[in-house]
Amino acid sequence: MKQTRRVRVTITQRRTLRFQTAIIWAWCPACGREVETLTTALAAEVLETGVEELARLKAAGLLHELPTISGGSRICRDSLFVPGR
Repeated sequence: MKQTRRVRVTITQRRTLRFQTAIIWAWCPACGREVETLTTALAAEVLETGVEELARLKAAGLLHELPTISGGSRICRDSLFVPGR
């Protein structure tokens, strides 16, 4: 005998992350190896903070900023996940 059940799902929080399609790897002098890099906006989204807070972390030397050829900058992904931060 087949039974039918009704299920109610309530969503209390919704979060959408937009990830870049192309992963860019670069040499991070602070890590001493090749790492995945993120744009400033994506790094702020991953940390769930604003671009201003991200700039403060970069100024304090807590994030590894890698300059690009075009004059911009990218953030070392590994520096976002340092334990104890």
